[in-house]
Amino acid sequence: VLERQIPSGRLFAVIVGTDTYVHLSRLGFARSDARAFAAALQATEGLYYSGVETELLLDEPDLNHALRARLEAIKRKANKNDTVMIYVAGHGLKDQQGRFYLAGQETDPARPRMTAVRWGELATSLNASTGRAIVFLDACHSGAAGEIATNDDAVRSFLTDNNAVTIISASKGRQFSQERTEIGGGVFTMSLSKLILNARGQTDTNHNGVLELSEVFKSLKGRVARMTAGDQTPWIARNRMGGEIPLF
Repeated sequence: VLERQIPSGRLFAVIVGTDTYVHLSRLGFARSDARAFAAALQATEGLYYSGVETELLLDEPDLNHALRARLEAIKRKANKNDTVMIYVAGHGLKDQQGRFYLAGQETDPARPRMTAVRWGELATSLNASTGRAIVFLDACHSGAAGEIATNDDAVRSFLTDNNAVTIISASKGRQFSQERTEIGGGVFTMSLSKLILNARGQTDTNHNGVLELSEVFKSLKGRVARMTAGDQTPWIARNRMGGEIPLF
């Protein structure tokens, strides 16, 4: 049994959920998933993090500007002991060159460079942060501007830079993230939020009162696979972030 770690660093989270689009199909639970994740993070204040700041961007018309502005503000505050989290639920798309974009409410799939958030540029911006970065990605509801974009495409484009980041995505390959009306959201986010809120439960396998990355991912992957009969498999990618990482 490991000794419980005392909260020291702060958590800064930018949480994106987009259901309604002008040029793309409507989603049902992106906003509610974002709210659920934000509420779960707030509950960790004083447990592992000494302070928690969450900012919600729900159906944001100019997502590119708003997201960059939030990250710039965080970079001015965060230090090496802090954690920066980005959560994204919404549409993703690719241009003809294969670059991945995150769609905002007014994104035009014919003009992604001008109207969407280029994922690789966001990674570059995040790289300047002095804290560690964790990204939770659920942008697999896509199909515009050429080939269908997947969470895999997003992860590859995000990891091209030499940035220290861990990405946990809702599904692998061309799998779709499943949503359930009876649970009021997506299987991935509802499972993740419950894990965070139950940080002192069975997920804490070494019983040190803190959920490490390996514990979170193992439990999350198992829950989602069981709930979807193996049709959805979360996966993890890491860049310059070796070893165990306490999260919650």
